[in-house]
Formats: sequence, C-alpha cells, structure tokens
Amino acid sequence: CVAYVPDLGKDLIREFYYDREAGAISFEFNFMPSGLSTGMPDGPRYFEFHPTYDIAYVVNELSSTIAVFSVNRALLKEISDAANEGRSMEQFKGRSTLTLIQSISTIPSAFPTSMNTCGRICVHQSGKFVIVSNRGHESISIFRVNNNGSENGKLYAVGYFHTRGETPRHFQFDSSGRYIIVANQDSNSIAIFSFDLKSGEIKYTGNEYRVPSPNFVCNCPVRDVFYEKQAAPEVRSILVPVDKDEWIEQEDTETPTHVNNGVSQKDLEAELIEARREIKELKEKLQALSVQHEATAA
Repeated sequence: CVAYVPDLGKDLIREFYYDREAGAISFEFNFMPSGLSTGMPDGPRYFEFHPTYDIAYVVNELSSTIAVFSVNRALLKEISDAANEGRSMEQFKGRSTLTLIQSISTIPSAFPTSMNTCGRICVHQSGKFVIVSNRGHESISIFRVNNNGSENGKLYAVGYFHTRGETPRHFQFDSSGRYIIVANQDSNSIAIFSFDLKSGEIKYTGNEYRVPSPNFVCNCPVRDVFYEKQAAPEVRSILVPVDKDEWIEQEDTETPTHVNNGVSQKDLEAELIEARREIKELKEKLQALSVQHEATAA
C-alpha cells in the first residue's frame, strides 16, 4: 500500500499511498533524507527490499553510500487497514514507515568520493549479500548481510572487485546466483564473474564479450524446444493450406520433410542436436570451473 520513490533531484526518499484497486498513487504522506544529511548531496538512485527481513536498501549515487532502513510493518498495516475501511490518509501525514539504521560507503576510504558515482544495487537471491556497482572506482562492492538479532539487515564489507572495464553501469546474476554479468558501458564490454555463495567473493572467469555501450543486462529463461518436441505425442495438429488465404487443421502422424522456409527438417534437427551438445559441454566447463574455484578457496 506504500510506494517508495528515490528522488535523486530533490535528494529525498518519498513515501506515497498506493491505491491497489485504482492502480494509482494518490497521496504523499512523507519524505525523508536518504542518508546522514551531511550537507553534501546523496542522490538516491535505486530502492531494494530484503527478501525476509523488514529492511530496505537505497544506493546513493552521488555520495557513494548505501542507506539501510528498517521498515515499520505495524505502520504499514495501519495504513492498509485505514485504506480498506475508507478512512482518510491525512492522519498519516508526516509519519514515515522507514527509519535509517546505517549508512555505509561503497568505495574504500582512500578513494575520493568526487571521482565515483554508484550504478546499480541488488540483494542476492539468497538474502545473504548486497551488491553495488561503482562507476569511477570501476568496481563491484559486495556486502554481507548481518543476521545477528538486533543487527539483522545491517551490512559489512566483503570486498571491492575490479570489473575489468570502465563504468559498470549495470550487472545481473544468472538464475543460479553463481555467476554475475557486468555491463562496462564506457569500455564496450560485458565481463562474467563467478560468485562464491559462501564468502561472497567474485572471480573473473576469463569470459568477456564486446558489446557497444552496454547499459542493462537481463537474463531470460531458455526453453529446450527440441526436447519438448521429442517428448510430445506422435499425433499433432498442423495447418494445411486449402486455398490461397485459408488454412485448416488436420492430424499429422508423420514428420514433414520440409518447413516453409525451405530448410530440411532433418537438417534442422541435426543442428538442434549439435547446439544441445555444445550447451552441455559449456555447462560442464562452467561447473568444473566452479568446483575448482571452491576447492582453491577451501
């Protein structure tokens, strides 16, 4: 029922009532600084929640810090109940659901803050780590999430790791959470690192790709269409031309010898088999690299 907006221009975190029924933001009941209010701008850029703790993280682009907030679940419930009962949101004016509990730098103390701006922040799917990219320091900063009672959600640094490029604007984990893909915008490259799920450290895999000015990375699930086809029943429905602009369905018990683009079905299946073999080999190599890295770390 609350939408949190990092307002970099105003240097504030804004809290709005979000009407789920209407799908609209209808009332701003609070705003607050995104850092320690030192007199220098923080520049809140992204807002992330921890998956299990009542904790939120904001990366401050200009001050190169992460602001850690506790989230007041009781107040959120109060706001939600008031909305469900049709009561005015004015009673919550000036009340915040967030409390700043920590501010931690994303770069080493010896590196000038004026030479760095933060890019992306994310919470690892395990909930154990928070990761930030630094543009200027050219690094990925990794922080471990404290899970010790009253200190839950607070961060302490694991380390700073060079991205093997310039201006790491964005990064993304693969679906396993064991590899991190970094987009180095100004060096026109994407670099792949392995991620140690125990220590939180990353290690360059040796894989780098030339991409013009990469800005964002998105991982998409891949379906093995050939496998699904092999597992499907023998009888299928296919479209058969009846007239120039008319098609009908009929049962097909034999594999067609050609497809519409003129490529032989047999050749296509052979190419798919070869592609699956290459993917399998790549997976085995990646697994071997991961095992070798864990053995070395141990």
